[in-house]
Amino acid sequence: MGAGFSDFGRESIEAPSKPGLGEIPESCVALILTCLDAPEICRLAVLNRVFHRASSADFVWESKLPENYRVLVKKLLDESPESLAKKELYAKLCRPNRFDGGSKEVWLEKGRGGLCVSISWKGMKITGIDDRRYWNHIPTDESRFHTVAYLQQIWWLEVDGNLEFEFPAGNYSLFFRLHLGKPSKRLGRPVCNLERVHGWSIKPVRFHLSTSNGQHAISQCYLNEPGRWINHHVGDFFVEDSNIPMKIKFSMTQIDCTHTKGGLCLDSVFIYPIAYLQQIWWLEVDGNLEFEFPAGNYSLFFRLHLGKPSKRLGRPVCNLERVHGWSIKPVRFHLSTSNGQHAISQCYLNEPGRWINHHVGDFFVEDSNIPMKIKFSMTQIDCTHTKGGLCLDSVFIYPSEFGERLKQFSICR
Repeated sequence: MGAGFSDFGRESIEAPSKPGLGEIPESCVALILTCLDAPEICRLAVLNRVFHRASSADFVWESKLPENYRVLVKKLLDESPESLAKKELYAKLCRPNRFDGGSKEVWLEKGRGGLCVSISWKGMKITGIDDRRYWNHIPTDESRFHTVAYLQQIWWLEVDGNLEFEFPAGNYSLFFRLHLGKPSKRLGRPVCNLERVHGWSIKPVRFHLSTSNGQHAISQCYLNEPGRWINHHVGDFFVEDSNIPMKIKFSMTQIDCTHTKGGLCLDSVFIYPIAYLQQIWWLEVDGNLEFEFPAGNYSLFFRLHLGKPSKRLGRPVCNLERVHGWSIKPVRFHLSTSNGQHAISQCYLNEPGRWINHHVGDFFVEDSNIPMKIKFSMTQIDCTHTKGGLCLDSVFIYPSEFGERLKQFSICR
């Protein structure tokens, strides 16, 4: 009798089996996946069958596609948007898709689905481009288009280009990709011939951007950093209606004929979306770079903007509707290098309406022949409150003597 009672007790106190991930309804999993970016969805798809099926749902991937994806599919893929699953559409749009005779290329960022455009020098009007006394065409694997234009020498430099495209609504930045010196390879290692580089320190190069809805941007700079590819920022523009094609004109000029200039490689023009954070609990941005910096001191900055910039009647305006949460806790920045250097800074983001270069820290390069590995981050991970209304453009690394000017406007400590 005692043994029977003991058996009854053991049966009655056995804990029920715990539910597993496979028992979560597929519809619930799919709703959760809509809140993640594409790489995270793909990683979770291998957990089990439920996650795998949910990760293929059309409404999950339609939430990642640009709002005008139907127009993009017809223009770039020459297919009907209804004939393919949304996951397959996203994958195809993330690949480089060329148009206009192969001189232009469009793709979606795999992470957040932003639309990027690259325009080859072959798609631009360049003074003297067909005269071999001035320009050469150099094959290289350092270009998306596998060839670059190399300027030997000229008196009058003028490069013009244009693009008409249905951009998804948002903010975009335009860059010229240039290289001082003639890049090549020797024994499999990159080398640079600076023999013909001259004339760029006398007068600055001027860049111009204009759009069909009246937006304009002008910038200029001296080209004085030979031996590496640099994206020179021309300006920003805003797209309000994704169904109306935006006409963009851009140019690069140096037309002071008192001197010649040469030794410049022109690859392409890039157009990138500016990331805009609407609302989040946990903010974490990480990046890394490995590069052979010339010996010297350098400063690293995050370029941020509180509020959503746009233009109205040709004048810049800023929408502060979603700006919140940045005055409660500071944003922390971190920088580290492969040779043990570290820098930490933090600041409250409290200056809406303008782009600010937030100084993260400085580092020193001693040997220019050894690649320097750099890691940098920006975090605000206090989950007691949400934060939003922040634009993230890019990270800049400048020689410290130039960075000192930017530090005067930096509010990070």
